[in-house]
This record gives sequence, structure tokens and C-alpha cells, in this order.
Amino acid sequence: MDPDRIDFSPVDPKQDELHFERLVHGVMAKTRRRTVWDGVGRWGLGAVAVAALLAVLAWVPVLRRGEERTDEATDAVAELSDLAARGDPSAAASWYLAYGGADGHE
Repeated sequence: MDPDRIDFSPVDPKQDELHFERLVHGVMAKTRRRTVWDGVGRWGLGAVAVAALLAVLAWVPVLRRGEERTDEATDAVAELSDLAARGDPSAAASWYLAYGGADGHE
């Protein structure tokens, strides 16, 4: 052996073949390709819980406001239905325009 040459045999990973194979398999298991379903599995339950909470919070003002406006909206629909049922389309159309139906205002 050449004295200027460094001997790397003590650090050769292939000296213990079983240890080397375990090491390679361990590294490969950690670096396996992640799929979308892996992320869904990890984050899915939390994301569903947050989405449900946001949906409930978004509906709270609508439900509160809905109690106040239900009678008013029902009366307007009933009045328009009565006008249309009488067979006078011009009365129904004028009511629709008077209550802002053409431009979207109430």
C-alpha cells in the first residue's frame, strides 16, 4: 500500500452489509414521494372543523337579520302573487317597478 494514500476502510459503510441496507431503506422510507392524499390525511380533520366553524359564523348575521325581514318579504311576495293571480299584468309590473325590481334596489 502507498504510504501517501489515506486508508478509508474503517469508515467503509459496506463492511457491515446488513447495517448499510437498513440505513438505505430508512433514508428511502423518509424520502418517499408524498401524495395529495397524505396531506389530506394529516390536515383533513382540522380543515373540515375550521370550515364548519366559518360556515356557522357566516350564517349568524343572516339568521338574525332573517327573523326581522321574513314577514316583510313574505308580505311582498304575497301581494305580488295576488296581483298576478287577478290577471292584471300591468298592475303586477307597476308594483314590481315601484318596489325597485328594475334596478335591484328595495
